[in-house]
Amino acid sequence: VLHFWRIYRAWLRVAGSFATKLCAEVEFERSKMEARRGLPGTPKVIDYGAICFRSQVLLSYSLRSALQSSIEWLAASLAVCEEGGNTSLISEEDADVFVQCAKMLQELDVADDAQSERAATQAKLRRCFGVALEGLHQQTGPHSNRRWAVWNTSSSGGCSGAGA
Repeated sequence: VLHFWRIYRAWLRVAGSFATKLCAEVEFERSKMEARRGLPGTPKVIDYGAICFRSQVLLSYSLRSALQSSIEWLAASLAVCEEGGNTSLISEEDADVFVQCAKMLQELDVADDAQSERAATQAKLRRCFGVALEGLHQQTGPHSNRRWAVWNTSSSGGCSGAGA
């Protein structure tokens, strides 16, 4: 998922750079909506691409379930390491994967299109992966000069079931 997000994000940036007229029109629409309601209702072109990836890839049930379980395992293992427990539970590589996942989730945490009547996927992302989005912070870990991402596992709200 991380690999495909990086490729898709790069493609979005390139596509956005070629669609300057569209980007300008979107910015104009955003400013009109912001003046009327105080909030931008139309996402930027790149943000809309992130919404699509979030909705169609990340939050598809089979992928979301596996990713959510993996991130929760990594978070719990990192928490044990941070508390001075068994530091062999997780490798440096696994810790880096966790940090990359958290960064991806933060990049995908963009506001939904207020003009669309489709389901709000930002709320679903926060419900499913909120712990990574809210509880992530940096501190020195049990390994020499290694910056560890810590996941606050006590605030896990969970996200299970087909309707979640």
